[in-house]
Amino acid sequence: MIIPFIAATMRDVFAVVPELLKESAYGAGATTWEVMYKIILPYTKAGVVGVSF
Repeated sequence: MIIPFIAATMRDVFAVVPELLKESAYGAGATTWEVMYKIILPYTKAGVVGVSF
């Protein structure tokens, strides 16, 4: 039962990232993986760590 809770919370945490940041990275030529690794994860670091524990 913990996996659905973590997945739902992570989805909400990732939705907090402003679209402007993601679209700017895509416009600069970043791939989807680069946007996730270099933009979304650093922006949501506290939420990701909080959900994990």
